[in-house]
Amino acid sequence: MVAVMRPAGDGVGLDAAGRFAGPAAVPAQTIAGRLEARYPDSTFVSKIAHTYSSAADFANQRSFLRRNLPEHILLGYAANAGEAESSMWLPYGTRQIQRILPGDTPEQLHSAGIHYAVVESSFLGKTNETVQQWLARYDGVLMKQWEFLGDPYEPPERYYLVRLQDS
Repeated sequence: MVAVMRPAGDGVGLDAAGRFAGPAAVPAQTIAGRLEARYPDSTFVSKIAHTYSSAADFANQRSFLRRNLPEHILLGYAANAGEAESSMWLPYGTRQIQRILPGDTPEQLHSAGIHYAVVESSFLGKTNETVQQWLARYDGVLMKQWEFLGDPYEPPERYYLVRLQDS
């Protein structure tokens, strides 16, 4: 196996936010946009364009979470698949994440030291609760809500940042 080293200062690497910085190997969004303009009735081209257009949402999500989640805490995360969890850890060392399970009680969250939680709408669907019911059950206050597109073929996921009241 041969390792290819690039000289410093060639514009390729990670930027200050930890994102890849440099020329894209394949400008997929540009190509998909041009194909979509040329073949507007093509279902195949439309799916390709839709797939590549969602990639930017992950960067937006990371940036949003870094700016809006409280730091230096243990953050509860009520999720099914947990696609946003890796972004919640950023920047590393500023918070810890602990999963909240459907059967967890408010007392368990308080004894674990969880005072804030991010709750996903898909988790609420799994527990057959509305966000208002979840807030009442856990004595929580809705601090912020947002949505992001994780899978371009599914509706956007809604997220809720909740502050749990001390009981």
